[in-house]
Amino acid sequence: MDYQGVLGRFTYDDGTDILNRVSSVEAGDYRENRDIINEIVLWKMNRRPQVTEELIDAIFSLKEIKTPLQVLTDEKTERVVEKLLQTKGMQLPMASTVLHFYYPEIFPIIDQRAYRELYAMDYPKTMTKIPMLTELYLKYIKDCWEYQQEKCPEIAFSQIDKILYQLDKEKGNKVKVTLRFRGREMAHVQQSKHILDDFAKMLEDVAVVEKAAKLEGRNMSMVLTEKRCLLYTSPS
Repeated sequence: MDYQGVLGRFTYDDGTDILNRVSSVEAGDYRENRDIINEIVLWKMNRRPQVTEELIDAIFSLKEIKTPLQVLTDEKTERVVEKLLQTKGMQLPMASTVLHFYYPEIFPIIDQRAYRELYAMDYPKTMTKIPMLTELYLKYIKDCWEYQQEKCPEIAFSQIDKILYQLDKEKGNKVKVTLRFRGREMAHVQQSKHILDDFAKMLEDVAVVEKAAKLEGRNMSMVLTEKRCLLYTSPS
């Protein structure tokens, strides 16, 4: 796959101006750092978090980390991610965006599209506990690193979230297949599941099951999506 071509089709503002501000700001310049973080947040979405001097100091405490793998073994990383998540107005996608702009070679942005492309499943929006979100993000960094090393080592790690985002954006259409049961047919729901399984089997050369067959009321539905040549499953 031409990953340079994929990256070239990523048409959104890449935040170069913000990166330039971050590269020249000093750790003790709290006013400038507050403005930068607010600009990062606005770059991601139109909202403003409550940024403290303690939070800025925590972000700069990661300055000695040089590689994504160091992130996984440095205790400060977990504390800084948790501190960001404890900040009002800061959820995990936004927290990862702040870290990405300060340390683009180390921290990838996590969002719905990138997560879905990496794991072939939706981002767990119902997850709210900070320790679980922190663990999720650290695993995401590790899996992004392994993906980049395996699939596209010619692309800088700082670009991996853009690659994942763009690949998800360009993926094919989905189709939802539904069986509807009436009256006494409800007594034979499980025996009828093979119809959906057989249908998916017929299309296995061009489609994969995105959502397995599930009964909802009187309907049993399954979602198929176009088979992609690039699909990564994190090793357990």
